Amino acid sequence: MLDRLRLIPGNYKSCKETHLAEAVVTSKGRITIPAEIRKRMNLNLLDKVVYTVLPNGTTIMRAKNRSIACLA
Repeated sequence: MLDRLRLIPGNYKSCKETHLAEAVVTSKGRITIPAEIRKRMNLNLLDKVVYTVLPNGTTIMRAKNRSIACLA
């Protein structure tokens, strides 16, 4: 049976609208990140995604696609 995973980007007071997308977890544990989410996160081929699980169960998904040079 496939489980469902909801991807909900941050809902901040400065945002005028909230975006909601769904992905399906396959039997191999894989998901496809919806195109709208990939575009908003500026994800490209071979970019990495980092997941952080907060104590309250909320999961934050961040793109790890900046080089160290961008931080300087």
